[in-house]
Amino acid sequence: MNEIIVSAKGIRKVFVKEKTVIEALRGVNIEIRGGDFITIMGPSGAGKSTLLHVLGTLDKPTEGEVLFEGRRIDDLSDDELSNIRNEKIGFVFQFYHLLQDFSVVENVAMPLLIRGLKKKEAEKKAEKLLDLFGLKERKNHRPQELSGGEQQRVAIARALICEPKVIFADEPTGNMDRKTGSMIIEYFREINERFKVTVVIVTHDPEIGSLGKRRLRMLDGEIFPE
Repeated sequence: MNEIIVSAKGIRKVFVKEKTVIEALRGVNIEIRGGDFITIMGPSGAGKSTLLHVLGTLDKPTEGEVLFEGRRIDDLSDDELSNIRNEKIGFVFQFYHLLQDFSVVENVAMPLLIRGLKKKEAEKKAEKLLDLFGLKERKNHRPQELSGGEQQRVAIARALICEPKVIFADEPTGNMDRKTGSMIIEYFREINERFKVTVVIVTHDPEIGSLGKRRLRMLDGEIFPE
């Protein structure tokens, strides 16, 4: 379980806004291994989300290289990257990004439907995950009918549905109270332990940051061991 899943070497990311150059990442090097439970902590503007987007193939670096299971991916086409995301990577965001016009079970099943699985089979698998997350009775509700913690559990189930190698979570507790946030982190722990899925969480919260098996800190676009 300790094989390298994702590695980044010399990652720089530069944004230009109204003639102002912003260097969000400054030569970041990181290795993420199978079974890792990593927290990356830092203040707003440190580059945490930018790094997560680069590692998760949602964005490309200005310089450097990103490898997924030994394959360089930073220069792949959008279609190739989309396939990797659908098959290998799960995402959880602060604001859930659930589809408001679809039911809870349809939201969780969506990645499998995109992959081409039949609706009945996809929703059957989605229901099993919803049961695991204590949401089976809510499967036919719309996201807006759920609490923030319930919506985030739906988002985690959706991230897990395709049995990814790694789940990237961007401030997953940033939109909820401490008690609910602690519960959400426990679900990530269970995923890591039970399903052996690598989990990488970025957070500004020192308490959440302290919970990683491996803890890193970001400041001014650079990454350091905690």
